[in-house]
Amino acid sequence: MRKIILILLIISCELENNSKEEPIARVNDNFLFFSDIQDSLDENMSQNDSMLAVNSAINNWASKKLLYEKAIFNLSNSKQNELDLLVKSYESDLYISNYEKEWLKTRVDTIVSNDQLESYYNDNKNKFRLRQDILLARFIELPIENFNKTQIVRSFRRLNFQDKIYLDSISLQFKSSFINDSVWLRPEFFFNKLKMQNKAKYNRYLKKKLFFEIKDLESLYLVYISDIQKKNDNAPMSYVKPTLVQILLNKRKLEMKKQLKIDIINQGIAENNFEIYD
Repeated sequence: MRKIILILLIISCELENNSKEEPIARVNDNFLFFSDIQDSLDENMSQNDSMLAVNSAINNWASKKLLYEKAIFNLSNSKQNELDLLVKSYESDLYISNYEKEWLKTRVDTIVSNDQLESYYNDNKNKFRLRQDILLARFIELPIENFNKTQIVRSFRRLNFQDKIYLDSISLQFKSSFINDSVWLRPEFFFNKLKMQNKAKYNRYLKKKLFFEIKDLESLYLVYISDIQKKNDNAPMSYVKPTLVQILLNKRKLEMKKQLKIDIINQGIAENNFEIYD
């Protein structure tokens, strides 16, 4: 092993000035060179870690070569032919897939308008069923002793533009809050914020346009449930919007890939690179 390390040190120092690199390992007619494994080595490694890394890299390379040769020797010709076809097919698919991705990057319009989203949603809304209840809700957590409670409750329940400005101006009084009730949430996520982790405890609050208060030893929670959508209902468009965008983009990509295949066939015929014999 010391000999290998010494060779590696010599190679690493002289590689730029030496056009013929010495191998560091051999498996039959296959040779391993330092340049093949140098990316796996960190210049900040200790000598001991470097030795371990080099030894591991050499053994991994050797085991793959030896196992491959063992497989070639032992597998039947029919099995090897079958595997060769799979390898060629995979190679072809890999090149085509990567070319299509690069080709689509500069050609697919990634802007999906609200009209397009609404149109697709309205035509397919029955396909988007909720798998669980969701809700629109907001809350404010206040200290038990709060002298502005009446005004806070009034603004919190009404929540017009001026109310939002007022609540924002006194937000330092809040222990916590969530006032953006335009985002659909899972009930368990929302009620966990209120320290209500038991579904049996919060199930009775799952009603539309419901205001209520919850107290514990330290806090007063003001809560308003704006809307509820139940499991198996049609999912609201805003809830499935990311999915809708992805579906429409995928449809565009599929259509463009189909057109690419048509164009490539026509180009092949026009350039006399492709013909079908009678």
